[in-house]
Amino acid sequence: ISYLLITIICYIFAEELIYFIAKPLTSTVSNTDVINTKRLIYTNITEAFITQLKLSFYVATYLMLPTIMYSLWSFVKPGLYSNEKRFIKNTFIPSMILFVLSILLSYKLLIPTIYKFFIGFETSFESSMISIELEAKISEYVSTILQTIFIMSLLSQYPIIILVLMYLDIIDYKWLIGRRKLFIFSFFCLGALVTPPDVLSQIILATILLVLYDCNLN
Repeated sequence: ISYLLITIICYIFAEELIYFIAKPLTSTVSNTDVINTKRLIYTNITEAFITQLKLSFYVATYLMLPTIMYSLWSFVKPGLYSNEKRFIKNTFIPSMILFVLSILLSYKLLIPTIYKFFIGFETSFESSMISIELEAKISEYVSTILQTIFIMSLLSQYPIIILVLMYLDIIDYKWLIGRRKLFIFSFFCLGALVTPPDVLSQIILATILLVLYDCNLN
């Protein structure tokens, strides 16, 4: 019931939510007049409605995440030993902090970098033989934003996964140190797979993952 109510509230403010997530697109343009002309379009009669509904579901899910996690904790808590309860309590807050940081880094750093790369393909009659201008479809733009945030929020939890594996004695500290070069290589490969084909966003993502990895070592 709470999830349904929050989804309805998010849908009521769907226009404000779209304006908020559209800022990374407009912030990549320095000319104020160009910013005012930037727009999101839709080419299907139901596209705008479906996109607003999809955005509302996603935002409601993120807002309900603490309640969902608490419900899961309440379900599994009776079957855990005291040391397991203590371990989960100690990792829960860092997990939530990493989750929030991943959203902030995606919105403030990674997404603007991605769109700055794509907007770089725009041309005008003064600088080229033909004018090329980005008019993003609302469904594609929102899906790209949500997909980027979702991937980053998942990747942000890998330090917690490493801690769990160490707690279960599947891996240890020496194992992590011995495979540091392999992890660094994997981070850059992963950055190339989940980011657009520009080097900067790949380096940003790989650097974030490397910092999280070093935090595990320390």
